[in-house]
Amino acid sequence: EKLVLAEAITPIFRARNAPILVGTTIAGFFLARFVPILGMFVALGILLAYAAEASRAAADPGRDGSLGGPADFRSLGDLIGPVVRRGLVLAVGLAPLAIVLLASSDPVVLSVGTLLGIAFFVLYTPAGLIVAARAKSFLTVLSPIAPVRVAARIGSDYLLAVGLHLLSTLVGGGLVVGAFALAGVLDRYVAILPFAVAWVVLVLVTTVQARILGLVVRAHRHDLGID
Repeated sequence: EKLVLAEAITPIFRARNAPILVGTTIAGFFLARFVPILGMFVALGILLAYAAEASRAAADPGRDGSLGGPADFRSLGDLIGPVVRRGLVLAVGLAPLAIVLLASSDPVVLSVGTLLGIAFFVLYTPAGLIVAARAKSFLTVLSPIAPVRVAARIGSDYLLAVGLHLLSTLVGGGLVVGAFALAGVLDRYVAILPFAVAWVVLVLVTTVQARILGLVVRAHRHDLGID
């Protein structure tokens, strides 16, 4: 199936998806902003559970244009699981970089190792998230073999997904930095502005990234052995 990356963005603007997108944004914002520590964890759980479902929906031809919905979340595990899975993906992706930084003090080794570690993280993370979205076991997420196999089977479209994943992260990060810079020149009555903008950007970037990975899986579902 042809990869249509425009579908990563267009469903965000469809009226039928507004309730789940706006609901996720508002609920997550108030939890993360006004409930210390636990609220942030629950907010991330809601966001990542929603992102995992958005990715699965994008990968399913029978759910074209859907972002998922509340009916897809049936238990507390549906909120905790995505947070743990993403954490494990990030941990595996950052492991080579951490090993280099902890094991060597040689400037050359550190410089080369840091660049290679960052490159591994950028290349590994999208495939790790694809595996994590469908994994039934946390042990599956910890294995770097499955993501490498997924990336190899997808081929050149995977590099495109990596590039878009990185680009959306940089654009989102720039918007967040801009929001905090703007708040610095405004008065104290809009102190909440940077956090609000940061959360909205996080939701939108996470949604787009999740759908990009889902669409890549959809285009290559036969290569990946998905019926």
